[in-house]
Amino acid sequence: MTSKSPVRSCDDVDEDVLSYAEIKALCAGDPHIKEKMQLETEVSKLKMLKADHQSQQYRLQDNILQHLPIKIESARSHIEGFKSDIIRLESNTHMAEESISPMMIGEITYTDRRQAGAALLKACKGISTSEPTRVGSYRGFNMYISYDKSTNEFKADMKGCMTHTATLGNDSSGNITRINNAFDKIPARLASVEAQLETLYSQQANAKAELGKPFEFEQELTEKSMRLAELDSMLNLDEKPDTVVLDDVVEETADCDIAAKANKNNLMSVKAEPASKKEKPSVLAMLEKNAEKSKAMFGCNAEKVKRDEVTV
Repeated sequence: MTSKSPVRSCDDVDEDVLSYAEIKALCAGDPHIKEKMQLETEVSKLKMLKADHQSQQYRLQDNILQHLPIKIESARSHIEGFKSDIIRLESNTHMAEESISPMMIGEITYTDRRQAGAALLKACKGISTSEPTRVGSYRGFNMYISYDKSTNEFKADMKGCMTHTATLGNDSSGNITRINNAFDKIPARLASVEAQLETLYSQQANAKAELGKPFEFEQELTEKSMRLAELDSMLNLDEKPDTVVLDDVVEETADCDIAAKANKNNLMSVKAEPASKKEKPSVLAMLEKNAEKSKAMFGCNAEKVKRDEVTV
């Protein structure tokens, strides 16, 4: 039976990576590093709040200058339209005993409820488009019928300054009731728009009051940002790590290596330098001179170097 290897997992690496100086300060137990890390978190949160405040100020400005004026003007227009339609309805309604005012379908005016309903259903049979088609008038409003394919229903739109819609059914007499009910809803629709207009006025006043308000925590953000800058300067977080000093043994070894390289270069220069035909300098004298110079500069054993050179 084969044993399953253990599943390995690791935690997500935090985006806040400590620098060399921060690690050094933590190891030394410096309390400033803890203060700095805490301030970084607080300053970041305050900056986010300030950005949200600025965005809110932009939204308020747009609402005051653009959105709210358009909505207010639209609400006013609807209110005037509903009021005009109420007056139109009152002056053109002449109800008979069957709760029907004269209805014109095509070129014929009907005063009988059932006859008017039947003529309305007949008009619907010739309509198969969603575009409203004018079929007559009722109570001072032009009457349009359209067909909704998604719901398989006919709709009657009575248009004055505003549009008042009723969904028609198969009952001829019931359709007259539905149209009358659409007219009866005009006062309620007017009241709803008037309440909406009051809300828009209130929103406009509140937006003007909030626009231009300074950021609530601006002073706190300034003070903590300045303190954070002081801590950064104090901890020298932007400087490179200190240079590591080599041990004495390593330094001495490096010095001897330098001396050996220098001595070797001197030998090569002596060998490479051509001797004059008339005057040939003493090679031994030059070697002794170079050995003394190396001994004085690097503290190495010049005698050993000279013997090596003679041997060479």
